[in-house]
Amino acid sequence: MDVTFGDLLITYFLQMLIYVPVILVFSMAVSLLLNMNIKGRAFLEQFTFYRL
Repeated sequence: MDVTFGDLLITYFLQMLIYVPVILVFSMAVSLLLNMNIKGRAFLEQFTFYRL
């Protein structure tokens, strides 16, 4: 086992511990905004789904 492989593996898991919760919170916030009846909801829907 290479020394750099272990370092990269630790770095990868630390990044995953940071990125996954951030993405989940952002996704939940967007989904809650899309379910509310607010002004500009159509724009938010277009901006969100345009990239798909």
